[in-house]
Amino acid sequence: MEHPQLTCLSTPLPNASTSPLLRLPAELRNRIYDLVLGGNFIHVETRPRMPQCKPGPFDQAALAELSSNDLRAAHTIANSTHCLHYYLCKSPISEDEAYRRSQDPSLNEQVQDEAQWISNLWQMGDDFHIDSCSKRHTHCYPHHFATPSSHIGLTIKGLPAVQDVQLSDVLGLNLLQTCSQIYREAKTIPLTQNTFGFSHPSDLTCFLFLLNRQSSLLRSIWLTWFLNDKDMSRGLDVWDIWLSEAAVASRLSGLRVLHLSLSITQDATTYVVKPSHSLLVLRQHGLPQLSKSFQHLRKLSLENVTVILSEQRNSKFGDAGCPLWDNPEQEAVDEWLALRQHICLRASEKRALAEGLRRYLLKIEPGLDADASSP
Repeated sequence: MEHPQLTCLSTPLPNASTSPLLRLPAELRNRIYDLVLGGNFIHVETRPRMPQCKPGPFDQAALAELSSNDLRAAHTIANSTHCLHYYLCKSPISEDEAYRRSQDPSLNEQVQDEAQWISNLWQMGDDFHIDSCSKRHTHCYPHHFATPSSHIGLTIKGLPAVQDVQLSDVLGLNLLQTCSQIYREAKTIPLTQNTFGFSHPSDLTCFLFLLNRQSSLLRSIWLTWFLNDKDMSRGLDVWDIWLSEAAVASRLSGLRVLHLSLSITQDATTYVVKPSHSLLVLRQHGLPQLSKSFQHLRKLSLENVTVILSEQRNSKFGDAGCPLWDNPEQEAVDEWLALRQHICLRASEKRALAEGLRRYLLKIEPGLDADASSP
């Protein structure tokens, strides 16, 4: 796996009187460091290693801290056959803006054209639609696998190998390698001033272990989780296993910002006539009761949380999985619309469930004003 821990080259220290950057006041230098090295959203994903990849060491002590033999074995195998890849986010809007859009009941982007009625089903303003995170991040990954594995349901064994993409290349960390003074002044910024996104717990864990003890500098992450309609806790179980590990939780001690995207998946090939028991439980008890994963996140010292709940794009009621594109006959349309009306969560329900989880993670008691913690 590519080693993200930052090091400086053994280059001479430029004279502060001759270096334009080092002659600036410290406040201006820090601002420049933030602009050059921070403010990015970086997707992190595990992929099969290629000969061109540059694996690096990870924290062996952290591996020994894992209580589960199965987790230790899984991590060891992943380290020997896979490496981490990093991609700058290409989403046209930030996670904060996406959250604000998802929580705005007045937002209506539907087109006033009867010929666009199918497309309007997946525009903000529809009674059931909240924009999907997978659609927002579709173009964040290389063209030869435009969608991350977790968004298309492939197992890790079925993933194509790709050219190793190093964190230093994504963030342009050459500035840190110019001299020891700049390195000392700016070395923490790549971790404290950027957001890192993960779609699988093994990606997050490998990243934390590669950082060694620098993981406590991590301030902001994005997680995308999938809720299977038949058993919504099933997709979260793997996160529960990893987040319950003290070796993982301790390395998230510095985390202050969490962006959480939750996608409901409904099998497009399965015929259903009524809401699943899992969906009924969700409606009655809320998201925090689905999984202990949320309890683990609640233990962190979070200051800013966004939660978006939406339909997965390739599910039965998502824009990519909807059968109406292939069969727009009136009978099929009426049947699908009736099922959607009966089974799907309305946009207002998704907003309320997401907000309830956000307040839970921030430890905001019911009835208290949450404005101070809003993005």
